Amino acid sequence: MLTGVHMNATLARMTLQEILKNHGIHTIRKLCEDAGLSRQQGWMLWHGKAGVGKVMTKRLHEKLGIPFEELLDVDPVPYKWSRHQQNTAKKPPFGKRTK
Repeated sequence: MLTGVHMNATLARMTLQEILKNHGIHTIRKLCEDAGLSRQQGWMLWHGKAGVGKVMTKRLHEKLGIPFEELLDVDPVPYKWSRHQQNTAKKPPFGKRTK
């Protein structure tokens, strides 16, 4: 078992998939069955496409018994680009041609 300062350094680099495997959940199917998730939700969490926010952290803690401290180290919102950057790209006005 990890203790002390080294534990925090190790957990900070762990993905949700690694944490789940440490707690006996080795497949997406098992994650979905045990946590009451849809297959899509399970896949997105397993592959890091969806973040672990407050509601999901609470759900995983209650259903799977994973300590909050471990779940808090997983990235809550893994966006590749900020939402602001996506919205700033404007389309040309309707009917205008661009060259």
